[in-house]
Amino acid sequence: MAIFAILPNYNVANAGDDDDDVIFYPTVPHRIKSKPHTPTTVYVNYNEYMGAAEVTFTSVLDDVTINVYYEGMLIDNITIGTTNTGDSETINFNQGEGYYTIVVKANGQTIYNSTFEYTDY
Repeated sequence: MAIFAILPNYNVANAGDDDDDVIFYPTVPHRIKSKPHTPTTVYVNYNEYMGAAEVTFTSVLDDVTINVYYEGMLIDNITIGTTNTGDSETINFNQGEGYYTIVVKANGQTIYNSTFEYTDY
């Protein structure tokens, strides 16, 4: 808010010595239209010490599948069907060190896609 108090004074001071007392105001950029807020329906908590990730659902979803990839290769396909709030699924990274990608789909649409690097401690 303080910058708005300074800008008009800056423009008046730099308007020039014309007798017309013309005041120039800066162009204000238009607001960018954002996407409507989509509530998060799935959280994935990765525990690097246990070598596992827990997928937790925060709402009711239909036709849910979880695909797990290791270094780009599909290693597990978990079909859940319908979820309830609070349901969870544990994904073990039992292929060893490397990159694991978890993709969660509901009704054929991807709602979560993230990659984790597992390093054996």
